Amino acid sequence: MAKLIGIDYGLRRIGVAASDETKMLASPFKVVITGRTLEDTIQNLLDALKEIPYEGFVVGLPLHLSGKDSEMTQKAREFARKLEEVTKLPVKLWDERLTTAEVERVLKSGGVKRKKRTEHKDILSATLILQNYLDAH
Repeated sequence: MAKLIGIDYGLRRIGVAASDETKMLASPFKVVITGRTLEDTIQNLLDALKEIPYEGFVVGLPLHLSGKDSEMTQKAREFARKLEEVTKLPVKLWDERLTTAEVERVLKSGGVKRKKRTEHKDILSATLILQNYLDAH
């Protein structure tokens, strides 16, 4: 059975998580470094995913707290659109408001130093985005 892939899209790094085959549990997978272009970034992501079967994506949508779009929201939408175009697989956008803040709070309360928090923030945010999506469905 194929998995769903959760993505926390960023301009430098992309956090990637994967569901289990039953699509009930999200797990951290890896961090992918973005490329010079959107096409390069998508290729980097697809190269990283070669080792697992997947059937679709959940991309975090970074809305303002008010629910309005930001500049990053538009970039995430464009990434999702291009990813769907390239892979011909479904890409769902999922509201990720406060996800990064929640991850940051958990890491801080666990005594994780700032440098280590930065290293883990993207992948844990992707995991939380995907888990929230799975829980809602």
